[in-house]
Amino acid sequence: MDQLREYRALIAVIDAGNFTSAAERLGVPRSTLSTIISGLENRIGARLLHRTTRVVSPTEEGLRLTERARSVIDEAQMLETMFSKGVSGRVRISMPGRIAHHIVIPALSQFLNDHPDLMIDLRISDERLDIVSEGLDFVLRVGALDHSSLVCRRLCDLSFVNCASREYLRRNGIPETPADLRTHRAISYGQPEAGGWATLEFGDAPVRMRVSVAVDSTEGYIQAGLSGLGMISLPRFDALQHLKSGDLVEVLPDYPPSTSQMTILYSSRKHLPLRIEIVRDWIIKLLKPCMVAD
Repeated sequence: MDQLREYRALIAVIDAGNFTSAAERLGVPRSTLSTIISGLENRIGARLLHRTTRVVSPTEEGLRLTERARSVIDEAQMLETMFSKGVSGRVRISMPGRIAHHIVIPALSQFLNDHPDLMIDLRISDERLDIVSEGLDFVLRVGALDHSSLVCRRLCDLSFVNCASREYLRRNGIPETPADLRTHRAISYGQPEAGGWATLEFGDAPVRMRVSVAVDSTEGYIQAGLSGLGMISLPRFDALQHLKSGDLVEVLPDYPPSTSQMTILYSSRKHLPLRIEIVRDWIIKLLKPCMVAD
């Protein structure tokens, strides 16, 4: 049995989460795929998958083998294309929605014109997806990182801005000091704190404000702010267009919130394929304007 074929089969099942979709993706019967996986498990002497009626998930051994198998397949692809001029293959990335929608996707056409044999598999999510179980090559994150064994490359500190719509400030008044915020409302991104509160940073002072509405997406958060439902806190690059148009107004600019770090995470820094390096460096270049504080 071709070991690369076995590894590709295992990766396909884990990525798809079931045998049926994985078999369709590989263009083989489901029974053939099941036989390949069983043969691999028998050969290495370990159970690689938890099988249920509808869902298949990797065991700890399955995750470890899959991570190494991806590296083996990447290396094989590099060997096959080492004398060609271009790069090819699939690059799996996860990043927050606003960065994907407003920065990366608009620039993809030109990038793929320059690299026509690359395929970008973009997972757009504000949630923190697991890089190993989701089969991702790297992820882009904004904010504090949880302790993990992942390799982290810090890109920059993003500046944030507290803002509200002109209509909201007309109705509720423009605060001149953080003490004036006690009667104001905030929009909560995610679940509010106990009692219906949200905390926004104004300088060194966190300010608790009553929540008017809670939303679970960045698009909804910004739209709620534009609709005059309360104050919001955004990365400055994300608010810049609305600040320039006057749809949003910065609140207490002399008391800015603290910065938040932007990072790229990998499962391993060893033998990073050229295709991943090219996509990573392109994204970093795209994000450079966002790295400027003002």
